[in-house]
Amino acid sequence: MASTSVAVFCFAFSVVALAGCGPPSGEPALRGVVDALGGLRLVEPRLTGGFGFAPCRSPAATPAPADRPDFSIDVVRCSALPPLGSKARRALASAIAAIRRVEDRHPHGRDIASLGVVNLLANTADGTNRAVRSLEAAASESSDAGILSDLSAAYLLRAGFRQDPFDLILALEAAQKSVTTPPILPEALFNRALVLEQLHLRDGAVAAWRGYLAIDPGSPWSAEAKRRLNALASLPTSDLGNSEKEALRTAALMGRRADVLRIVTLSPQSAREHAMNELLPRWGERLLHGDRLGASEELATARAIGETLTAMYGDQTVSGAAAAVDRAVARLPASGSAEELAQAH
Repeated sequence: MASTSVAVFCFAFSVVALAGCGPPSGEPALRGVVDALGGLRLVEPRLTGGFGFAPCRSPAATPAPADRPDFSIDVVRCSALPPLGSKARRALASAIAAIRRVEDRHPHGRDIASLGVVNLLANTADGTNRAVRSLEAAASESSDAGILSDLSAAYLLRAGFRQDPFDLILALEAAQKSVTTPPILPEALFNRALVLEQLHLRDGAVAAWRGYLAIDPGSPWSAEAKRRLNALASLPTSDLGNSEKEALRTAALMGRRADVLRIVTLSPQSAREHAMNELLPRWGERLLHGDRLGASEELATARAIGETLTAMYGDQTVSGAAAAVDRAVARLPASGSAEELAQAH
């Protein structure tokens, strides 16, 4: 009884504290965690192993990082843990302790992944960091679709705690690997759609939610997928019009990053095409005609779009092109590289 109380106490504060808390490891023990939680859902992404469904609350207000004041990633809270002292809480602590004991041996593959899933359930920054390390280690040993799906969930949660868009790219990569590894898991499809939605890639997210519903049309999870799909479908889908492009230009030249972000995220693909197919070619035309001021304005607008696409989606296509132009312009007095690049554009 005393050991059970210690385990309950440890989990109440953090999963990390369970390292010293007190059987076999792997999926049977994870099944015990699933059974103890019942219909509770502790994190927004879907974890493998049969975890139950419950609706999540609205995203918490998350301060944007100092170096990206116009950028934030949602941190979503779902179910609370079972009450302290309850039968469910004691069962949960016992099941978690069984999984944690594997750390005393030399865990491999699914054992390491189960440790990662347990750490994710705390839904804390430290627990998520531990989960990423465990699941990365498991994924390095196995191409198991379930491990990759849970790794995607871990990266997605860490992105919110770190406010780091690169974690969203890692989450998308892991989810994509999972959905292309048989068997196709509904958890992986769900997580891929979540990541695409968080990346503001509307068209991709719409297609991903539809793909999820094709294999899960009737579960409680599918009801959330339908709600998310309907919300995305109701968003405007038109390309950036002339008024939006002019507003984008003005915002970029005046350094209004929030306005640039707002306009680019209306249609990232359209903004990308505007930069690559219109702004950079016009930069070349203006430079060749001696209009360096006009050329610099076209480049500044393209650069602002590129910075936003990189920060939000990890897409460096435009920022890479703008950087190449910047390097050429810096050498302009000594060479014709900028003019050559202008002719290419």
